[in-house]
Amino acid sequence: MTPARSQQIEEEKFTSFLVGQSRLLKEARGWLCRAAKAGPYLNVMLIGESGTGKEVAARALSLLSSEHQKLFRALNCGGLSPELLESELFGYEKGAHGTAFNSAEGYLDIFSKAQGSGVLFLDELPEMHQSVQGKLLRFLETWTYRPLGGKKDKSAKIRIVSAMQPGFKKQIRPDLYHRVTDVEIRLPSLNDVLKDRPEDLELITGSLLDRLVNDKASTWEGKVFARADADTLFENLNMKRLLNHNWSRSNVRELRNYLRRLALMGIDQLIVDDEEKTEERTNQPENTDNNEKTWALPRLPQSINEVVGADTFGKLRDQYIHHVWQLLGDTHTKKMIHEKLKISFNTLTNTINSENTTATKKNQSQKRQKQQKQF
Repeated sequence: MTPARSQQIEEEKFTSFLVGQSRLLKEARGWLCRAAKAGPYLNVMLIGESGTGKEVAARALSLLSSEHQKLFRALNCGGLSPELLESELFGYEKGAHGTAFNSAEGYLDIFSKAQGSGVLFLDELPEMHQSVQGKLLRFLETWTYRPLGGKKDKSAKIRIVSAMQPGFKKQIRPDLYHRVTDVEIRLPSLNDVLKDRPEDLELITGSLLDRLVNDKASTWEGKVFARADADTLFENLNMKRLLNHNWSRSNVRELRNYLRRLALMGIDQLIVDDEEKTEERTNQPENTDNNEKTWALPRLPQSINEVVGADTFGKLRDQYIHHVWQLLGDTHTKKMIHEKLKISFNTLTNTINSENTTATKKNQSQKRQKQQKQF
């Protein structure tokens, strides 16, 4: 067998995890295959938008590595305080903090007891506090760690697979980034995959439906989503409509959740919902008052009569902040958004709450007007 054929066979093992034959997916699978064969302690950085399958890729590395690293643990670094994140990673001793009534093991303790290599997946690594990043760096340099409140060092040796969304590299300490990035692998967005090879939509959709078959999470009123249901759903899907949809919000996760909703509700309900949504979009004016999805820069004044007061700038800023929140709030944390906007966290929160309050009052006013018209 030639080396090229051997490499191809190895890469095909990842096909069940990252389904598709586009050039972008093949490149990603090729790098995953190389990383899996390189050894048990090669650290990997996965870069991709929300919902592109970063944890799926990390699990594939664990299962298909040359040492078959069965032990796999995943930890999301977002939304955890430094103390809690440090406790999750390194464990803590009794009395280490106010709620430490007993000692507790951390993720590294589990790998230490296993006395073998494994994979620790750190999702949203840029969200990790700088102080914890420093302690993680020390562990990677010495393979030793100390539980919170502990007096003795412990040891463990593992592969670290980290993940982040594009554009957040600066939030990671440079020395830590280079330590956790022996190999950098970029996972393509669903939009890019379908643009490169539209035929992949049927492959990806079919694979997702296969996973929904007999899935307990896809039962509705005691009825299990069976193989025949999946085949019927696949045959009735409007592939052209799915192909033209913008999947940038959550990528494959969004497509999976869409298919699960169809599995629960049935294809008949899908047609009704689609018609209602189409009608809503048709009847909706292009420029809404809240400007949630259609925000645009205002026309600049051309004469003295068009100049407005300076307080308008504040209103425009609030509209812009609210627009960004409506656009990204489902897929990004407030921390990410306020740093991207270069405003304080409190400014972001207060603006969102203020806009929501205004919208609520407006809706209540419209309801009262409708009621008055009825009488």
